[in-house]
This record gives sequence, structure tokens and C-alpha cells, in this order.
Amino acid sequence: MTDNEENRTAIIPDFFFEIIGRITSGLLVIALFRYWSGSDFEAVFSSVGLSVFVFAAAWIIGITLDMGIFSIGTLIRFEKLLPPFPSSEDYWKYVHNVGAWERGIIHKVTAQVIFFRNMMSICALTTLICIIMEYSSRLNSLLPLLFSHHRRYAILGIVFSFVFMSCWWAQRKTLTVDWQNWLEIEHARQKPDHLGKPRVE
Repeated sequence: MTDNEENRTAIIPDFFFEIIGRITSGLLVIALFRYWSGSDFEAVFSSVGLSVFVFAAAWIIGITLDMGIFSIGTLIRFEKLLPPFPSSEDYWKYVHNVGAWERGIIHKVTAQVIFFRNMMSICALTTLICIIMEYSSRLNSLLPLLFSHHRRYAILGIVFSFVFMSCWWAQRKTLTVDWQNWLEIEHARQKPDHLGKPRVE
């Protein structure tokens, strides 16, 4: 593969990673807030400058969700319930040693893992807001359309939280299984033979 082809395959995964993994979930949060608050959708994209601001805000929301979940999950040891993920050193070694095309696939699957994780969080937070609305009226004026159907949205939030959590678990398992297979091959190649030399092809 030429340098130009490698550059193109590197740009596409990075773009895919941000759009699918973070910006999409951030845009969903903005859209839901605008809808549940009874605001005008057309005003959000009324100008190019405002549209750029919305996409930047969506990215910030998406990465905040992503890092927030990671921090909370690490704090409560939630990662132990999921397929084991490689350490940073092993992961970057794995990514560095695969080809450009395989690296693009890895980035896409990683983006999907982040997307499903963010979607699960959005559904869980929606459910939490609906539960708060059941016992408190502080959020009713801020999100009147959500309050009018908060019990229905709470049920939907619970259902979709489990759906997205299942998708997150499955995609994460796909990523970690491929990494573990590669790691086993690497260990087998580096294992000394009967002459004491590494088995490097």
C-alpha cells in the first residue's frame, strides 16, 4: 500500500470515529433537549456559524459522556463485568503492527463501542430524569414535553438502556477477541525454539 493510500485510510477512520462515536450521540442530546423543551429546531441550523457551533457542542457533549462513563466505570469497577480490554501499551502495539486496512476496521469497531456506550448513558440519564419528574416538579418547566409523557419515556429508557448495553458488550467482545488472538500469535512467535532462538517469521 502506498503512502497516499495509507493517508486516505487513516483520515477515513478518524472521521468515522468522531462522527459515529461522539458527534452523533451529542447531536441526539441536543435534539432531544430542543424537542422536550418545546424549542424551534430550525433556529439551531439557521446559519453556517451556528451550525458549526452546534457540531462543536455535540462533540463536547459526546466526549464528556464518553470520558464520564469511563471514569465512573473505573471507579465502581464496572469493567470487570465486560470482556477484558487490552492495556494501553498492548493496544497501541497491536494497532501499530496491523496493516492500514485492519487498523481502519479497528478504529470503526472502537467508534461503535463508544457510540453504544454513549447511547446507553443517554437512555439511562433519560430514565433518571423521568424518575425525578415523578417525585419533583423542578424539571417540569424546563422539559414540559418530556414531563407530559415521562412515565412512557422512563419505560422506553430502561428498555433501550439494556438494548444498547447488549450492543456495547457484543462490540467490545469482538474487539477484545481479535486482540487476544493477535496477542497469542505474538507470544507464540516470540517463544524460543529448541535452540533457544525466538520463533520470528
